[in-house]
Amino acid sequence: MEQNRKDLVRQYQDRKREMGIYTFTNTENGKQYVAWSLNLPAAEGRERFELNMGGHKNKALQDDWKRYGEHAFRFEIVEVLKLDDSIRMDYKDVITPEGLRTDIMRDYRRQLEKLEAAWADRNGSREPYGYNRSK
Repeated sequence: MEQNRKDLVRQYQDRKREMGIYTFTNTENGKQYVAWSLNLPAAEGRERFELNMGGHKNKALQDDWKRYGEHAFRFEIVEVLKLDDSIRMDYKDVITPEGLRTDIMRDYRRQLEKLEAAWADRNGSREPYGYNRSK
């Protein structure tokens, strides 16, 4: 049993990261929220948890979540960032003998922030027509 658990942990850690852009669209009023994540497979669950707990950072989205209910929102991954580096789920790929290579993750964050802004502009998801804050 313990060996099976270790194998499952190793398999999880060896998975390659998927980073990118996702949207939450309110199917009742058409408003959209665009965001980025360093871990796309976990993004939807994280967002839904925060919204269901009433603690989401975007107040307008949180208010509409409460008003319309969870069933009125559709999650969609709209762009996956092409990674030059093979970054595992446990970040061991960016840890060198000298320490954590934060420059790699910082560069990916910057790329994701730019992509998020482009998607928000392209989709018209900035306030007051969407949930993203205006520039």
